[in-house]
Amino acid sequence: MTTIVEASTAIQSRFIDQWGATTEIAYDNKEVDVKGLDEWVRLSVRSMGSGQESLGPTGSRKFEYKASVFVQIFTELGTGTKRSNELAQMVRDIFEGVGFSDMRVDAVDVREIGTDGKWYQINTEGNVTYYAQK
Repeated sequence: MTTIVEASTAIQSRFIDQWGATTEIAYDNKEVDVKGLDEWVRLSVRSMGSGQESLGPTGSRKFEYKASVFVQIFTELGTGTKRSNELAQMVRDIFEGVGFSDMRVDAVDVREIGTDGKWYQINTEGNVTYYAQK
């Protein structure tokens, strides 16, 4: 059975392991000091919905859960979009079409947000599906 905590931990672990020291990473409820940085990302996991997939006695019913993994990419303004797009592609490569820890991630969308203060921002979003039997 995969719980919310297990799913969130697995998603974060996969990202941290694959991303390495590429940039600093901010998380939900844990910011990073961006002073002096040229680029950084924020990783968020959001629960999106659930449904019961099968009937039966307790212990044999299958439940499906959906979540989204968001990675917001921030690069310094005035440097063009090449680096932002490279980082977005790295996020896609980490999650898109991948199965891990009894979860799967479908296509990862990339959305150009534009200027956000002193940063150029691109957001990525991947839809995650996982199951539990109860």
